[in-house]
Amino acid sequence: MTTRGPGSEFIVEPQDRVLAFLADPATHGGAEVREIRTHGSAVYIAGERVLKLKRAVLYPFMDYSTVAKRRDACVDEVRLNRRTAPTLYQGVAPILDVEGRLTLGKIVEDPGAIEALDWVVIMQRFDEDGQFDRLLEAGKLDAETLDAAARAIAAFHRTAEPVEPLGGGGAAQAVSQVLEGNLNWMRDYVGFPADRVDAMREACRTALAAVTPLLDGRGQAGWVRECHGDLHLRNICLIDGKPTPFDCIEFNPAFARIDILYDLAFLVMDLIARNAGEAANLVFRRYLEALPEALEALAAMPLFLGMRAQIRAKVEGAAVPLQSDPQAAEAIAEEAMRYFDLAGSFLAPATPAVFAVGGPSGTGKSSLAGALAPRLGRLPGAVVLRSDAIRKELFGKSALEELPPEAYLSAVSEKVYAIMEGRVKTILQGGYAVVLDATFTHPDSRQRAEALAASMSVPFQGYWLEAPAELLADRISARQGDVSDATADVMRDQFAQGWGVVSWARIDASVGLASMAEQAFGYITA
Repeated sequence: MTTRGPGSEFIVEPQDRVLAFLADPATHGGAEVREIRTHGSAVYIAGERVLKLKRAVLYPFMDYSTVAKRRDACVDEVRLNRRTAPTLYQGVAPILDVEGRLTLGKIVEDPGAIEALDWVVIMQRFDEDGQFDRLLEAGKLDAETLDAAARAIAAFHRTAEPVEPLGGGGAAQAVSQVLEGNLNWMRDYVGFPADRVDAMREACRTALAAVTPLLDGRGQAGWVRECHGDLHLRNICLIDGKPTPFDCIEFNPAFARIDILYDLAFLVMDLIARNAGEAANLVFRRYLEALPEALEALAAMPLFLGMRAQIRAKVEGAAVPLQSDPQAAEAIAEEAMRYFDLAGSFLAPATPAVFAVGGPSGTGKSSLAGALAPRLGRLPGAVVLRSDAIRKELFGKSALEELPPEAYLSAVSEKVYAIMEGRVKTILQGGYAVVLDATFTHPDSRQRAEALAASMSVPFQGYWLEAPAELLADRISARQGDVSDATADVMRDQFAQGWGVVSWARIDASVGLASMAEQAFGYITA
């Protein structure tokens, strides 16, 4: 018998016996059991093992209405999540009824060959304090971890399987259907003010029209892929010290077969919504550094971020009528509107600009560029192009691998600057600000940066960092895990060769980063 659940779902069959069986410590060798229920699953954590049952529910977007469908969803969950978290997902096991007594079968390779009362995904338990939402709350989500996460996600997206866009005649049509569905739901079922929803709809339609050729071209070029689909902070954890995305969407292919930047947008939006704008910018720019092909899609990023915030507004708003406590309902409604307003912030127009940070090695150019970027241009801030990282990319090296001496010949440096300039144009055309991080010790390189901004009709601001050579030598000697290979001797050669007359804003680099940033922002607001 089908019954209506507390939300929009239909409970299609009772699972009381199975739920009681999984909640029983005897099922887990006497270990204490912790149960977590979501709209689609019931999770049981006991000892070193986690069992995840699909609930017998039917939503407009999720169909677990039969045992066979729940079994197939379990198989898909393991298959898809093993791409990023192979050690967590151990397999699929049947729940069997043996002469009226329930028992948990062994993990099977061919679930279709077994008849079972129900099915569970079996996972290895992990330290929940290592989930990114908890790390952020505890103040432990540091730059190194965020950098590693951005690069892990970029590596996953690079190898994810290209797929045909679902939901219509192309990628843009699929995006349009998601947008219209979300906005109609917020107006008709969640009760958002119709005038505000209509204003948001107009902003989204305008943004979508501007990037429709881009989105369809992305789909045709293979950048719509079998992604994660639910890539927020709670679905990334540290496993053996490495950022590991898990719990991807398996129940609805349309939610996961998306542009790779739409996948990334969930994490970036989640960080911004949690007042971690600097972290969001770091993930954004390091992802683009690891996967520069994604720069071509930057013009669609504001729309993607806005859609992610809208979905969160929809989910929060849908929970309001389920609350029995008026104060709780009011708090959730306020949170829903906060996400709705955030969506509008992502879609707000912004003027792109070029910023350049130059100076001899050891002056802290990369640190200043990173401090400036979150506060420049549209959310989540400016893209940073590091000449050192591009040079490593040219030679097929990771950011921290050392390059041979020939990598620093003038011909190579010319190629690095040419690549940088090409990417600047792409970023500006996408509507974002860009920060150039290079020595710029040759006058021609500074002139070219200024001319590039002028050719794109955008504002330019250059910074020249300076400090005594002895201080810079000490800093360079103390470096660890830095993208730059420059030694103290390289820095002294820069001083010996000189850099000519510098017209850029002078920054005293002998002080701390906070003071350097204050000096830099002073020139912007002056």
